[in-house]
Amino acid sequence: MKASDKPRQLAVPFASTGDKNRIPDKATQQTRESGNAAYDSGFPPVTMTAVSAGGIPPHGKDFNGLMYDITAAIRFAQAGGLYTYNAGFAGAIGGYAKGAILAGVATTAVWLNTTDDNLTDPEGSDSAGWVNLLEDPKRIFLRQKNNLSDLQNKGTVRDNLQVYSKEQSDQRYVHREGDKITGELKIRGVNA
Repeated sequence: MKASDKPRQLAVPFASTGDKNRIPDKATQQTRESGNAAYDSGFPPVTMTAVSAGGIPPHGKDFNGLMYDITAAIRFAQAGGLYTYNAGFAGAIGGYAKGAILAGVATTAVWLNTTDDNLTDPEGSDSAGWVNLLEDPKRIFLRQKNNLSDLQNKGTVRDNLQVYSKEQSDQRYVHREGDKITGELKIRGVNA
């Protein structure tokens, strides 16, 4: 796949101003008999039976409702939206999966889940399995304003990045015409 293969972004969910039914999570006897769709079972068998044999055509409002739900969720994700923790949703799916990312209630947290089947609230009293990426307790990210002060071994990092203090640079490099070399001249890749 290429970056240019990305689908267009959906600014308007399907049937946002059209007539639509709210699709229930679970079918009932009434939805089955009336030919209405439900998320757990889809369209009932009566909608797949010929009208001449007693069937009921699928309802257009059900299609609009289904497509609206799907495209509204896609639009939210395409706009960079993150959901906050939802206990009811967590219970319905058996807990959040490892790697799930949720927004905090306030803008001071973005939560990363580190365990599968996690039912705990990242902002609750038991927040087991959640890491606030903005606090970054494991130092996954470096903060520019800290100027490498958030690192344990600054010398190795500076050497690897070739970031030196003025004094270190003066010892390693000839800066302008007229400078004198006082030590052994080493050229990377040439001197062993």
